[in-house]
Order: sequence, then C-alpha cells, then structure tokens
Amino acid sequence: MDIEVDQIPAFEEGFYDYMDGNAPDVLEAILASGKLEEETETKLRAAIEAYKKQFAAMAQA
Repeated sequence: MDIEVDQIPAFEEGFYDYMDGNAPDVLEAILASGKLEEETETKLRAAIEAYKKQFAAMAQA
C-alpha cells in the first residue's frame, strides 16, 4: 500500500505516535549507535508496514 501525497502529513504525525508506543527501541537503537544497523532497519521496516496497514484501516473507517 502506498500513501497518497496529500496523506503524508497525517501519516507522518501518526507514525511518530505509533513508533513511540509500539517500537521505542528502534529510535533508541539509532540514537545509541548513531547509525541504522541491519537489525534496527528490519524492525523499522516492520513497524512501517504495520502502521501502513493501521493507517489504511483508519482511512477507510
């Protein structure tokens, strides 16, 4: 699922909240190492995909 350009601001705002609540370890790992390690990237990609599904469901509601 792709995000429409006009939906990006809402997606971005919601994604920050999602990450804070569901994957705070991802940001902590990036800040601690100063880079995006492979394991952290995998977790980040999984979080993005999970939030995209949630965002799509909210948009259809």
